[in-house]
Amino acid sequence: MKLNKIFLLLLLSLLFIGLSYATEVSDDNTVNTTTVCVSTPGEVVHSSNTQIKEVDNRIIDQTNKKEITKQNHTKNVKTASKTIDVNNFNTLHNTLTSDTYSTLTLNIKSDIILTKNTELNTAIKTLTINGNGKTINGNKKYQFLKINSDCMVTISNLIITNCYGKYGGAIYQYNDNDLTIRNSTFINNGVNNESTLPNYIGGLYIEDVGVTAGNGEAIFKFGNGNLYIENSMFIKNMTTSKVGYIGIISCSGGSYVYMTITNSTFLKNLENGTAAIRTKNTRSNIEKSTFTGFSKAIDHYDKSLTITNCDFINNTAGAVRFTNDYYRSELEVNNCNFINNSNLNDSLYNGGALFIRPSGKYDGTYTSYDYWGNPINSISYLKITVNNNTFINNTGNNGGAIKTVITGTTYYLNITKNVFKYNKAEYGSAIYHDTYPAYNKTFTNIYNNTFVQNIPNTYNARRGAITDIGNAIITNNNDETSKYTHTIYTKGINTEISDNIFDDGPIETYISINEIGNTQYTDNATIKGKLKTNYGGTPLKNTIIKITINEKTYTTKTDNNGIFTYNYKTNTLGTNNITVTYEGNTKYAGRTMKTTFTVTQKPTKITINKIANTQYANNA
Repeated sequence: MKLNKIFLLLLLSLLFIGLSYATEVSDDNTVNTTTVCVSTPGEVVHSSNTQIKEVDNRIIDQTNKKEITKQNHTKNVKTASKTIDVNNFNTLHNTLTSDTYSTLTLNIKSDIILTKNTELNTAIKTLTINGNGKTINGNKKYQFLKINSDCMVTISNLIITNCYGKYGGAIYQYNDNDLTIRNSTFINNGVNNESTLPNYIGGLYIEDVGVTAGNGEAIFKFGNGNLYIENSMFIKNMTTSKVGYIGIISCSGGSYVYMTITNSTFLKNLENGTAAIRTKNTRSNIEKSTFTGFSKAIDHYDKSLTITNCDFINNTAGAVRFTNDYYRSELEVNNCNFINNSNLNDSLYNGGALFIRPSGKYDGTYTSYDYWGNPINSISYLKITVNNNTFINNTGNNGGAIKTVITGTTYYLNITKNVFKYNKAEYGSAIYHDTYPAYNKTFTNIYNNTFVQNIPNTYNARRGAITDIGNAIITNNNDETSKYTHTIYTKGINTEISDNIFDDGPIETYISINEIGNTQYTDNATIKGKLKTNYGGTPLKNTIIKITINEKTYTTKTDNNGIFTYNYKTNTLGTNNITVTYEGNTKYAGRTMKTTFTVTQKPTKITINKIANTQYANNA
């Protein structure tokens, strides 16, 4: 009997171990057994189920706890991605504010009118919006999207119109992630900030923490990261701000902000002072884009800027302004067209098309450097390059096309292979260049450009195409056909101006005609004068002159001194009209001068000889 009890205890121990193992193998299995029957040789023993029930209860309790833990864990794991078709505002708003998905793609299937602002849920880490050509309309009250989370956003093929907000009329992004806009259009978006403080208003705004730069008219992005705008349009975006320090795209970035804009169009803004793009501390690359009808098209401050294959047309406060104070900043402007831009109201930044004022001081000390190259045994120069552009009919107070004020210590400025036509300014109708003498490690080359009829607003006398009041080296320029003074006006030091062509068209000529005194009828009248160049007075020798007298034309030639003479036998009483004409050629411009002289009657006298006495009927 005692042996049977020991045997039964061993069996129960093995059973407990098996049950425990079974519970751990599967959290989803439960034990329902309440009676265990064990057969031994000779007898059957029915054991009490009390201990087994206690074990069962413990097992079930542990299983339930594990199931609860599993359910809670499952609830916190987001679905990897989700694509949702959006046909109305409620679906749009509810999806973007939900924390259900971490990766989200929206297909906009209908035009949508906003009825409130929408802030993106922080759980969403990647957002793609396919607009399918549909329109988001803010009804001039609401912002399309506010992004405060670390989310990478891509928007394509969407029209966003009438969206308003204090920061970013259409889109506000406050993070360090990327923002990409493709094939989209922003129309009539704006900022409703009535502050009298300076504001940046624009199609896009990027700002880093700690930098004050303003608001964003259509998009406001705050922080580091990359900004890409491709094949998009920004049309008539506006602001209700009381000041004009604004921009359709405004970027004020941190250490790692890169902006790239390609194949995009920026059309007339409705408010004064608006720039298409305003950047601060942002490395920027802009290419194949058009800017029309703004105040400034691009206003860039600190960090490097590259502009390639762009058109700037009819902007009224200059096309591009590049300035810096603190960072190593370089500028490249290549293969662009600047047409009909002006800047007559800004007394400081008044280049008609392009204003350049780099003033960043570099900490390095130069041990030696060559005159026109990079420094020797020291840090290389920062470069500013304006290459292969066309400047036509731009107007400024100083610098009709380009004004440069170099105050930085280590810049190397190249203006080369550009064409300047019909630009106007008080000084420097094409280029106004100045460097501060204290900063004598900056070098400037203006070479291999073509200048055609760039006209100073006021001038009294011919003083040469190049006006230098600094110490410029001026060599090998072709200014034979130059007509106008101050085409290039330079106050710069360490400046070389060479191999430029000043082609103001055919050289102007002048005809002087000596006074012709009163002449009697049938007498000879001597018509004499001189043909020479207008500026410099060079005589044109052996040149055909046409003289028209009372609608009849005669020809003569100038002598070696440019003097022409023609003797004319008068045949018309009264005023005789003379027109002297030089018809010109490809080198010398034609000229016509007119004068008159008077032909009077010759005086007459009748004399009668004395008649002798004669008899009647004889001849007297």
